[in-house]
Amino acid sequence: MGNIEKAVSFMIAVAKDDSHGYDQTHRNSGIDYDCSSLVGTALNQAGFNVKKSSTTRTLRAQLLACGFKTVSVGGARKRGDIFLKEGHHVVMCTDANNIVHASINEKGTTKGGRQGDQTGKEICIRSYYNYKGGWDYHFRFSDAISTQPTTKPSTTTSNSLIAQGQQHTINMSGHSITVDGINGPNTKANIVRCFQCAMNHDYHSNLKVDGSCGAKTINALGKHYVKNGECQEMVRAVQVALYCYGFNPGKTDAIFGDNTRLAVIQFQKAKGLTADGVAGKNTIRALMGV
Repeated sequence: MGNIEKAVSFMIAVAKDDSHGYDQTHRNSGIDYDCSSLVGTALNQAGFNVKKSSTTRTLRAQLLACGFKTVSVGGARKRGDIFLKEGHHVVMCTDANNIVHASINEKGTTKGGRQGDQTGKEICIRSYYNYKGGWDYHFRFSDAISTQPTTKPSTTTSNSLIAQGQQHTINMSGHSITVDGINGPNTKANIVRCFQCAMNHDYHSNLKVDGSCGAKTINALGKHYVKNGECQEMVRAVQVALYCYGFNPGKTDAIFGDNTRLAVIQFQKAKGLTADGVAGKNTIRALMGV
């Protein structure tokens, strides 16, 4: 398993060593980096299954696959958190207020600069900032995500799964509820919050994340669906909701694999829905309690 502290320390060491600079042409040289090859190399060196040659378009799937979770972009920041703007930029937090990143070369361009850091700012530690247009993702390694213990130990497999689901809803929605292994009104509202967060992210729905499954939320869902092989936040919301109903989809990694498909089929059968393994409109509405 990877060690996020080692990744942070690697990036800080590179930032403090001016023999390393910014350059996209030589991004995989081990001397100069661009933003994504620096993060990819740091994670790879720290034991994560992430390619050194990662790009801002390939990092997301790799991070999710090796145990990182998405948390609220506007939420509290911690050492080791990663902020990603797909296709543009990626940074890592050194603490709640500062980040380390590979930024730009001495010419203010991405290619053609001299080897090494000519300005002291090509790879640097600086205060956190909001990337233009906003970050797409805020990732946190799962071991670093604080967990809330269950208030009542589960005595059945179903209750244990529901308790896991409740904690997942807290991690995804940022809204705290009691983790008691019982799918009550507060849990169902948090499930809705997770879907609202996912629709805001995937479909730019601009929903109020209030846990109320009203007309706006139903209309935003429309005819959207997720199925085997897809990777998006709606998949994570489905996985989280399945846990809350006592079905085990495996990892809540936003990747729709075989375990998720089988759990969807089990849920569909339990609810009297067409058991096709696709989380379509009717299945998602049932997961939201509609």
